[in-house]
Amino acid sequence: MLTANEKNYKAAFNMHWSAFNGSHFHENNGTRILSLIYCVECGLKYKLMREKNFQGEELKTHDFRKLLKEMKEAGRSSFSEFKTKRGDSVTPNSYHELFRYKIEWKETDNEKIEKYNKELTDIANWLKESIR
Repeated sequence: MLTANEKNYKAAFNMHWSAFNGSHFHENNGTRILSLIYCVECGLKYKLMREKNFQGEELKTHDFRKLLKEMKEAGRSSFSEFKTKRGDSVTPNSYHELFRYKIEWKETDNEKIEKYNKELTDIANWLKESIR
């Protein structure tokens, strides 16, 4: 894993935020959702570096639930685990892989996907208030 600093995370947050909000994406486009996921991940890592002085290994995760917990903001979300069509578990740590690799989930889990995306959007909006 490459090492990023506070400046990198802030720039990445803003880049992914802009991509997520860009008009060139269709609502359900996987690339748009990836931008949202990475926006939240980078924004949380930026805040952890800035406010909690986190460095190195503490930031080497994709688990946005874990990052929220470190920020003492775990109550902002209720991400529940679900399974792909192949039976693999999807958690906040692996959620990005659904869209990165275009992995299919069960139709019955569409509501969970929508909930994940709404909660991530809410978190991104909260982060945007403090990251300029």
